[in-house]
Amino acid sequence: LALTLSDGTNREVDTCIVACGFAFSRDGLSVLAPELRGRVEIRDGWPVLDRAFRTSVPQLSLVGFPAEGRFGPLSRFVEGADFAAQRVAHALAA
Repeated sequence: LALTLSDGTNREVDTCIVACGFAFSRDGLSVLAPELRGRVEIRDGWPVLDRAFRTSVPQLSLVGFPAEGRFGPLSRFVEGADFAAQRVAHALAA
């Protein structure tokens, strides 16, 4: 993935994890290029995530509030961070 950061610098990365705030909205993922953002599959108002929090876009994971639709309300709180971190880390290490 090629990223352009808000300071104008560019980065080539293997994986991008986006923290998008308190309410999920695909349009709220403004840090992603519109064409990439449009590839995030939505079902019933939530992003479609696999068991490792990966979206329909390869190498793009969403944790926190966006994961509530798949993993329940605990996902958006600090108490759910350890569970999410372990799942994401395991998938990244694989």
